[in-house]
Amino acid sequence: MSAKHDIIIDTKTMTIKRNKKDGSKRSYTVRELYSYLCDTFDTSEFISYSMPLSYTEDPDNSEIHWTINKNWLIEDDIFNYTKE
Repeated sequence: MSAKHDIIIDTKTMTIKRNKKDGSKRSYTVRELYSYLCDTFDTSEFISYSMPLSYTEDPDNSEIHWTINKNWLIEDDIFNYTKE
């Protein structure tokens, strides 16, 4: 299954969560989650909402620091299925 079927974006509660009905146990890297969210939030349905996840890259050591943006909640069960 794709992230589109695994992940629910609820704009009323500003929450991102797993679709528990499909029973998928697929893992996503944080980059895959970010990429999916970028693609989704570029569509007309979501364009008026702020992006829920952002990152900064530390040029000294190439580390990436992820941030959940203001007003958004990404439920823990998403991160139970993320991997690096």
